[in-house]
Amino acid sequence: MDKTLDGLAPLESGEKVKIAICLPHYAGPDIETVAEYFSMMGYFGRLQEQSHLKELVIKTQGLDAWKKMHAELPKLDDSTTLGELQDDDPVFSFTIVNKMQWSLPGQAREFCVEEALALGCDYCFFFDDDMRFARDTFLRLYRHQKQVVFGLAFTSREPILPVVYKFNRTTKEGVTSVDMDHVFDFPEDTLFQCDAHGTGVCLIHADAFRKIGKGWFNAQGSGEDIHFCVKCEQNNIPIFCDSSVFIDHKSQTVLWHNKNTYRDARAIYKNFEQRKLVKQFELSMEM
Repeated sequence: MDKTLDGLAPLESGEKVKIAICLPHYAGPDIETVAEYFSMMGYFGRLQEQSHLKELVIKTQGLDAWKKMHAELPKLDDSTTLGELQDDDPVFSFTIVNKMQWSLPGQAREFCVEEALALGCDYCFFFDDDMRFARDTFLRLYRHQKQVVFGLAFTSREPILPVVYKFNRTTKEGVTSVDMDHVFDFPEDTLFQCDAHGTGVCLIHADAFRKIGKGWFNAQGSGEDIHFCVKCEQNNIPIFCDSSVFIDHKSQTVLWHNKNTYRDARAIYKNFEQRKLVKQFELSMEM
């Protein structure tokens, strides 16, 4: 486990960490993700209970007694060992910050952060109602020990594109302008630094919010994720993306957009401009 936390002191063994599960949903979990939503809530509950049990057993009986007991406990995640509690993981406490009634995503995220900070939470774990992801995603992101880390996701609309971005700056007559491009070819199955990313599934430390100051997300509607990433850059907070996690983003069709569907699309369309030309040709053929 990498104990190098950007701008933060390393955690000590047995330290308590409070996580706000932030739900900036439009109207509750999407009907096609509601099963995953309740599965995740159950997982967080079991992870919390087991981390508190670990602390108690180690304190009263020692580490060896805990290791023996842990080996006999039911698995938290049958799909991978990465979703299991490790010896150097802290004592987790989870609280749900539910802002489903707010229709503007930026405003909902803003209220989530306000409440999480008021509750004394150490991290905000955001996930949107149109996302599906493995239960080990939270621990994967947490163990990187970064202030801001995203799980790699893709657009819900075609063309299928990664929502990881790089900023491009041009200066003309002393005025600097900034635009951004999708990062089409990202490092596979690893943690990498980027300029910006969509906030569909991400883990953000409270110190990042405190450093930026209120006004973390653009409360005027869409684009709140890029707004936050720009704020991070202005405050020298590095942004990371984990491409090893597998995240589904509900699309406007029957598909779920993820790494696999992106690879298929990438094999056909070399870049965004080619994809637009193909779409223009298709439209012309329909006329």
